[in-house]
Amino acid sequence: MEQHCWGCRKRRIVCDLAKPGCAKCKRTGVECPGYGKQKPLQWLEVGKVKCRESKKRTGVLVSAAAEEFEEFDEPEASNFTTPRASPKGMERSFSPVPHMPKVKAQLKVETDAAFFDGTVPRLDINNVTADIVQVIFYYNKNFYPNFHNHYDMSPPSFVVPVPPEVLHHMPAAMRHTMVTLSLCYQLHRKEIAGEVIWPKILVHRGSAIQDLNKTIGECSLQVSKKHMTRDQAQMIDTIIASVIVFVSVEILVTALGVCEVPNPSHIQYCASMEWRHHIEAMSGMITTRGGFTSLWHDSPSVRASLLHFALIQNFAASTSPVTPQTQLRPFNQLLSIPEEMHEEIFSYCLCPFPLFESIAFINRLRVQLAQKTTDPTSGAKSAEALLLRIESFSASDWAASKTGFVEILELAAGIWHCAVLLYCILSLDSVMPSTVPAGKLHRTYGDSLLRLLSRALSETSPVPRVHCFIVWPVTVAGIEAVKRGPGSQSLVDDYLTRMSRQDGTCSAFIAQTALRAFWASGQSGWDECFNKPYALQC
Repeated sequence: MEQHCWGCRKRRIVCDLAKPGCAKCKRTGVECPGYGKQKPLQWLEVGKVKCRESKKRTGVLVSAAAEEFEEFDEPEASNFTTPRASPKGMERSFSPVPHMPKVKAQLKVETDAAFFDGTVPRLDINNVTADIVQVIFYYNKNFYPNFHNHYDMSPPSFVVPVPPEVLHHMPAAMRHTMVTLSLCYQLHRKEIAGEVIWPKILVHRGSAIQDLNKTIGECSLQVSKKHMTRDQAQMIDTIIASVIVFVSVEILVTALGVCEVPNPSHIQYCASMEWRHHIEAMSGMITTRGGFTSLWHDSPSVRASLLHFALIQNFAASTSPVTPQTQLRPFNQLLSIPEEMHEEIFSYCLCPFPLFESIAFINRLRVQLAQKTTDPTSGAKSAEALLLRIESFSASDWAASKTGFVEILELAAGIWHCAVLLYCILSLDSVMPSTVPAGKLHRTYGDSLLRLLSRALSETSPVPRVHCFIVWPVTVAGIEAVKRGPGSQSLVDDYLTRMSRQDGTCSAFIAQTALRAFWASGQSGWDECFNKPYALQC
């Protein structure tokens, strides 16, 4: 049997065995290397190098992943890696990653022994695979234990360690997004310097966008569930999972772009207001897969994504303006949440589900009033009914129905109760009937909210765990404080500063930015504060 030409063998295609050179090589515009027993040498253009042996330098060995990391579909590290300039003679080192099971190879992270006089600014971007491996170890060692302690009052099903063995099953977009999420978390906690790590954040964010675009381009989103193949359904589920993680990271990157980057104008990042475009697109994919309840029961792999979709949509919609162009579909989807999801929602935000659902009803009513699909008279009746429903909620009775942590849960439920009732009064003020004693309720529940927050966030004896779950109620207190004066405003501002540092998230910072502008504006209404879309409690 005649062997194929060297060109076809390299491209792994069937050669046509034409002599003296195959036609397939000719059609690709290259000279056929022939059929000899020895592979012919290939001459390169002057100055063109495809590989170069690295010089022997002192370095740090980083344990890499097992065989599943060998063929990541990632950009070559050489496209990005340029060592950062340092003073002459000083070496750079990276924190070693602990040994992993089934280790098959080791990545050598080289350090610099010589520099260009320390005057040329260069990026410090490590190997992409090593970044992903390091993130998994950071998540399992720092991120997961920290949040697991906060969630022990009501452990959620989806806060779990990430075994390194599952990495190769993750979409590339999700792997890159996890790196970005981890780096943003460390930046918010002031564990690393922003000017050093920002290039890495942007590289991984860009790679995530590329992979998402590629996956969406390969997927047909116009087919109905009835005519959908199993592969199409799995691909849509993959996109849903990747998009919701990406939305969370976009919100983080936005906040960090404002507060951490020395010159934010040099960096292109998606504004927090873009959350709505992503959520509306995801809402369309959920509809394609048969709706919220159907997808929750049919596809367990996307339950965590649906949960975060509900959290982001509900809280972000409350702190964003509504327009006639706002899509109503995501708001309606939150009113058909399956019962099995109620306890999971509470685990992530400590907001009792009756109050969470009340926020969803208020959000939808705001959109209906803006689109004029509900007349003012009907809107007034709906607003009064919502207010009475929220007022009838009892934090003590609800907490008594739980097992364990009754005192802390009663405090959290009381905070949310006051905040949701104030949100109803403030956001629906234009249609609230005059028969409702809104002013009296406003003062009563405003006083209660500040009293409960001072107890939960006391510097001397704070209630453990609660601070992670009450960014949204503190934001409501900030809007209510506009009529109370600088003392209450300063107190709320201090709460948000401490929460941002402790939690390692951007929600408190975004809320603080919006409230400071609101206090300085002299306005007093809910819509005047959130005249731009803000995403909180993510």
